[in-house]
Amino acid sequence: MASKFTQKFKNTLTVPTMPSDRLKYHRIKKTSLYINCIICASFLSLLLFISVLNPTSTRNIKIQLDDSFLKTAMSAVELPLEKLPISPMRKAILHLTENYKEEKGCKSCNKVQQKLSERAMTANILDKKGPCNFLIFGVGFDSVMWTALNPGRTIFLEDNELWAKKVRKTAPYLEIYNVNYPIRSNEFPQSLNRFVKEKGCNPSGSTVGCFLMLSLPENLLDISWDVIMVDGPSGGGEEDNPPTRQMSIFTAAILARRSEKGAHVLVHDVHREVERVFADKFLCFENLVEALERSARLFSGSRLALRHYYIRSSLSREFCPKN
Repeated sequence: MASKFTQKFKNTLTVPTMPSDRLKYHRIKKTSLYINCIICASFLSLLLFISVLNPTSTRNIKIQLDDSFLKTAMSAVELPLEKLPISPMRKAILHLTENYKEEKGCKSCNKVQQKLSERAMTANILDKKGPCNFLIFGVGFDSVMWTALNPGRTIFLEDNELWAKKVRKTAPYLEIYNVNYPIRSNEFPQSLNRFVKEKGCNPSGSTVGCFLMLSLPENLLDISWDVIMVDGPSGGGEEDNPPTRQMSIFTAAILARRSEKGAHVLVHDVHREVERVFADKFLCFENLVEALERSARLFSGSRLALRHYYIRSSLSREFCPKN
């Protein structure tokens, strides 16, 4: 009697075995989940691999002003500061540049040459980029402003040693390098024909021997530039054969292509032939992001002449493959 009861109790504690079809279902479910995990991991690895090969495609955000602002800027003689689509901090900095102190006998002294709407284009880039490496061709009354607008590192290249010395005296904290532009205005447009024949000007090469490549200190060549502005040399003045921006634009194009994430390049005074032709040749129409261009004759002398390009990091042998 006791043995029968014990046997019955043991039977109640025994876990029933899983039917074969149910077991197969769980195995298939586990296998399917495992395969899905492998697929997801492979997909993420592929995305990471692509981002390493082409970092600009995933890391860079297209930065530009709204079309509505550009249209308003093109139709107005000058926009009020409060209408600029930039951060309050940068508006405050621009406000200070608009309240400059005139020097006796010099109305243009301390006055920033670029219009507010033009400066807004660069300020917007700096807003979106944050602290960055900012290279500027040319030193002017706006140098302190550009340094204040960029929390990162801002470097200036200047060919006029006397002018650079004067600026250093008033603002010794600015990082200014003296450079030399051996290519002069009378060498345009023959310089373009010479470029075609010169093998050392290949953008995927070293360009050390290229006549259009500006000779820069090694430490500047090692920097990955985020933003580059071409606003020098002046291209005019009292000289009969002054240096122009042929070398500036070519060098900017090379440095931008060598940047790890690509670079935003701004070219001022594109109403002039050298700036316009060289920008088209080496920065390329397909890389043009936005522009403010209008004649001074139509707006009481208020000319706009600034282009914004975005140049991707590239090892291509051609500057403008689509041309």
